[in-house]
Amino acid sequence: MLLHLQHHTYYAKVYIFRKRQQWQLLSFIHRYRLSDDRLWCWHSHA
Repeated sequence: MLLHLQHHTYYAKVYIFRKRQQWQLLSFIHRYRLSDDRLWCWHSHA
C-alpha cells in the first residue's frame, strides 16, 4: 500500500513538473513573440 502511494506521488510530481515546464515554455514563447511583433511593427513603420 505504501509503495503504491509513493508510486502515485512520484507520478504526481512528474506531472506537475512537466506542466510547470510546459507553462514556462509557453510564457517564454508568448513573451518572445510579443517582443518580435513589436520589433516587426517598429520596422514596418520606420
